[in-house]
Amino acid sequence: MAGVDLFEYQARDMFEAHGVPVLAGVVADTADAVRAAAEEIGPKSGGVVVVKAQVKTGGRGKAGGVKVAKSPAEAQAAGEAILGMDIKGHTVHRVMVAQGASIAEEYYFSVLLDRANRTYLAMCSKEGGMEIEELAVERPDALARIPVDPNTGIDAAKAREIVDAAGFDEADKGTIAEVIQRLWDVYREEDATLVEVNPLVKTSDGSIVAIDGKVTLDENAAFRHEDHAALEDAASADPLEAAAKAKNLNYVKLDGDVGIIGNGAGLVMSTLDVGADYRNYTTGDDLRSIDWNIYGRLDRLFIKLFEQEQDLDISFLLDASASMRWTPPDGGDRMSKFDQARRITASLAYIGLANLDRVNVHYFASRLEEDLGLCRGKSQFHKVLDFLRAAPVLEGETRLLPSLRTFAQRMKRRGLVFVLSDLFDPQGCEEALALLRYNQFEVHVIQVLDPAELRPANTGDLRLIESETGEACEVTASEALLRRYHAEIDGFLARTSTFCLEHGIAYAQATTEVPFEDLVLRVLRDGRMIQ
Repeated sequence: MAGVDLFEYQARDMFEAHGVPVLAGVVADTADAVRAAAEEIGPKSGGVVVVKAQVKTGGRGKAGGVKVAKSPAEAQAAGEAILGMDIKGHTVHRVMVAQGASIAEEYYFSVLLDRANRTYLAMCSKEGGMEIEELAVERPDALARIPVDPNTGIDAAKAREIVDAAGFDEADKGTIAEVIQRLWDVYREEDATLVEVNPLVKTSDGSIVAIDGKVTLDENAAFRHEDHAALEDAASADPLEAAAKAKNLNYVKLDGDVGIIGNGAGLVMSTLDVGADYRNYTTGDDLRSIDWNIYGRLDRLFIKLFEQEQDLDISFLLDASASMRWTPPDGGDRMSKFDQARRITASLAYIGLANLDRVNVHYFASRLEEDLGLCRGKSQFHKVLDFLRAAPVLEGETRLLPSLRTFAQRMKRRGLVFVLSDLFDPQGCEEALALLRYNQFEVHVIQVLDPAELRPANTGDLRLIESETGEACEVTASEALLRRYHAEIDGFLARTSTFCLEHGIAYAQATTEVPFEDLVLRVLRDGRMIQ
C-alpha cells in the first residue's frame, strides 16, 4: 500500500476543513513573508508565534527547526535561521508560522491501519508531547490501544470508550470525544492510513486544540480525491517518475542503459530474466547472487551478474536472553536456539566478509549490549568467531523495542540488519521491527524456535517455569489445553509472518533441528534472505 505523507501545514488545513479545532497558521518561504505572517496572526496570541520547519521527518525541535518568537522581528530572524536548514537530509524550503498557545496539558491521539490484525487501531494517552515509542516502552499502561471496527468506525460510543480507556478527567471527556470523532472523519473521508495529533492540547481556557498533526494518505485511493494531487511535494519528486505518473504509468528508475516497457509484471520479469547475464557458480561466491529461479528449472547453480552495492553495512542483532538458551529436558544433544542463531550468524557474516562488506554483531536482551565493532575482509572472521564464542548470558526479559531503538540511534549508516530471536517479547515485536523499517534499514528476521515450543507433547500435571523471569505456575496439560496452545502458537507465527510480509521485511523460521545446509538452501531462500 503506497502512502503520501503530508506536511504539517497540509495536515492542519485538512483538520480545519473537517471541523477539528486548530490554531491559525500561515505558510511562508522567505524571512520577509515570515515577518508578515507574524504581524497577521501574532495579535491573536499576545504577539507570540511559533516558526516551524516544514519537513517530512521527525526531530525538528532538536535540530533547531522550531522556534518561539515574541515579535515580528524575532519571527523574521527565526525564519532566516530555519529556511535552508538541513534536517536529517531534508532541506527546509518553507515554514509554518503558527499562533502561540497557552498550554495547560498535552495529550496524544492517533488512528491508523493495523495491518497485522486487519482492522483499525486508535491510540490515546493523557501524556502527549513526547516520543510515543518511548511512552509505549516506559509506561505502556499510559497508552490506551482500542481496536476500531471498519464497519462502524469511531462513533460516539467508541469515542467514549477511547477517552475512558485513556483516563481523561470526567469534565474533559465530552469535548475530547468530539474532537476524536472529527479526527476519525478526516481518516475516513480522506482515505488516510494514519492520522496523528501530538500534542492534542488543553489550553488554559479549557479548549481542546490540535497543535501538531501528521497525516498519511493512501495513494491507491487518489482516484477518489482529485484535490489530493495538489498535496504532493512536486519539488522533491523525481522528474522522470513525475512525468510517468502524469501519463498514468508506473515507472521505476534503475541503473544501466537498457529500459523495459511492459504491460504486465510477468512479461517484465521474463524479459529481465532473458536479458540478464550469468556465469557458473564457484566455491566462495556470494550466495545472495544465486539465481534460484534457474536453479529450480535446471538444477544447476548460476550467478547473476549485477552491480552490487559497495561498502554495505551488515549488522547481526542476536537475542541473548534466557529463553534463547532453553532446551527441552528430553531434547538430547539438540543445540539451543542461541547456538543455532550463532551458527547462522557466523555463516552469513563470513559471506559478508568475503564480499568485502562491513560486518558487526550485537547482543541484546532487555537492552542493547556492547557490539563487536565493524569488521571487513575474510581475515577478520576470527574476530567474529571469538566474539560469538564469548557470548554473555544476559539477564532480564526480551525487550525488542528499546534494544532496536538504541541500535537505530547509534547507527550512522543504513544497511542490512539481521534480527535473530525467538521474538518472545511480552510487548510484541511489530513496533520494534517497524521502527527499523522507518529508519530505512533493510530488515531480515530469522525466528529461531525449538520444535518442543511448536508442538509440546507433555501431558499431565506440570510445573512450568518462565525462563526469563523465573516465575512458576502449575498446570494440568490436557489434550484440549495442548490444542489451544497449538492454535495460539500457530496464530502468533502467522501474525508475525504476515506483518513482515506487509512491511517489506524478509522473514524466515529456523528450528534447532534443521541442518545448516537445508537452512541456507530452503529456509533463507524462502524468506528472501538470499536471492
